[in-house]
Amino acid sequence: MYSKSLFGNKSDIQKSIINPINIPFTNNELLFTSQHLSALNKIHTYYTNPLSTKSFCDINDDYLEYLKLYSTISNLEISIPNKSIKLLLKITLEGLSGAINYLGISHSSIHANIQNMILTKKLKAILQYKNETCVITGTENNYILSKTFTLAPIYSYYITIFGIPDKNSGFNQSKIKALLPILIKYNINPYS
Repeated sequence: MYSKSLFGNKSDIQKSIINPINIPFTNNELLFTSQHLSALNKIHTYYTNPLSTKSFCDINDDYLEYLKLYSTISNLEISIPNKSIKLLLKITLEGLSGAINYLGISHSSIHANIQNMILTKKLKAILQYKNETCVITGTENNYILSKTFTLAPIYSYYITIFGIPDKNSGFNQSKIKALLPILIKYNINPYS
C-alpha cells in the first residue's frame, strides 16, 4: 500500500498531494488542436462565464458563431473515446446551449414587456381625461407651477424593464443595444 505525503516525495513510490500521480491518456486526448482550444475559450468567455456570473447582456448573440462553436465541440466530443473527457465536452455543449436558450428567453421577455407597455400607453391615452371634471376654485395669489420632462423611449423602456441604473455606472450599453432592435421592430423611435 502506498502512502501520500502532503508536502513532498520521500521515495519514487510515494506521491505528494501537491504532485499527484499522473493518469496517462491514450491517443493524446488532452492535446486539443488550436481550433478546439480557441472554441473552448470562446465558449467560456462569451457564453458560459456571462451565464454563470449573471452578466446576461454580455452573452454573444451571434447565432452563426454559436452554431460554429457547437459543431466544433460536438465533433470533438464524438471523436474522443475517453468517457471522462466526453462528459466534460458534453457539459461544455450544454452550457453553450443554456446560454443561447437564456438569451432567447431574455429577448422574448423584453418583447413581452414592450408589448405590455405599448398596450398600457394606448389604454392611458384612451382613458385620459375621461370622467374628469374641472373645477376652478379661488386661488388668491397662490400659483402652482409644474415642469414635466420626458425621457427618450429607449431610457423609459430601459428603466421599466431593467430598473433604475446605478448612479456610478449609468445605463448599461449592452442592455440598451439589446433594446434598440426590439423598439425599432415595434415602430418606436428610440430617441424621439
